[in-house]
Amino acid sequence: MAAPAEGEQAQGHKLFVGGLPTDVTQEELQMVFQTYGQLEHVHMMPPKSKSGLRCAFVLYTKLESAEDAIKVLDGVYKIREDAEAPIQVRWPREQRNDWGGGDWGKGDKGGKGDWGKG
Repeated sequence: MAAPAEGEQAQGHKLFVGGLPTDVTQEELQMVFQTYGQLEHVHMMPPKSKSGLRCAFVLYTKLESAEDAIKVLDGVYKIREDAEAPIQVRWPREQRNDWGGGDWGKGDKGGKGDWGKG
């Protein structure tokens, strides 16, 4: 998997971690991810009620640490022995708007006041 563009690296070496159980703790994630290098921060997202899973973001001080974590953990490591599936570890997607991405209201694709214009 390709590393983020240089401009993104200036914000830190952030990884998305998905497929986590809802009751996973920040300490559990720190124990797993600090194996690959020094962590700056671990941010836990609230669990999604429909999927029953949770995600987090892990921020490393060094790019090499983040790359190592992806290589070793992504799609292979189970956070717990009884976990149904391995976790996903990857570079985060670009920031998306509240609608989940797309080009809503951007450019010449319409917007306020354009309804019904042909």
